[in-house]
Amino acid sequence: MPGLKKIVWLITTFFILTGIFLGVLLSERRPQLPQLVRTQQQKTEATSNQEEWKKEYVRSKYKLVPAYDTTERYDIEILVAKGGHSLAKAEDMAKILVADLRIENNWVVFKQNKKEIKLMLENPKAVGWAVAKDNELKKAEFRLPYPARKLDGKIYVPVRSVLRLFGYGVRFEKNTRLIYFGYGLKVDDMCLVFERFVDQK
Repeated sequence: MPGLKKIVWLITTFFILTGIFLGVLLSERRPQLPQLVRTQQQKTEATSNQEEWKKEYVRSKYKLVPAYDTTERYDIEILVAKGGHSLAKAEDMAKILVADLRIENNWVVFKQNKKEIKLMLENPKAVGWAVAKDNELKKAEFRLPYPARKLDGKIYVPVRSVLRLFGYGVRFEKNTRLIYFGYGLKVDDMCLVFERFVDQK
């Protein structure tokens, strides 16, 4: 019996040592995973990256002009970006377009008469109106080149995209600082990327 105990002890010791050896070997080969705990420097860098886009904008005064009555001119302050994107306060756009404005599940929603458009905050998704093959305006989903943003507690939306989502054509005149919009204007921009028509049944 003493011999049997010795054999059992040797086998047990062998497996324990083998397990330790394999554990050390595998840990050396295992790729190092990134630390989940963010340092203060990383937190600061993340915050500065989120704020970085603000530095690319210049505040500027423009006038929105409906093409059907060019004598009507509405003052609006917009943030003009180097890349050509222009943002305005959502509340100012709603006032000029005589539209109701609400925030619903992270969507910025404008309602003008029976037409409703939606832009997702911090995301380039949008729902608006497009001309279908039968030459009628139908609800559709779009992707925007630049999303609605929140800045200093206010919501800003891309000016051209909001107007185009309602089906308007848009023409910017930088020299005169006028922005014309209306159904009769030519559409030659890429501020909306059509994705699909929405089933309205």
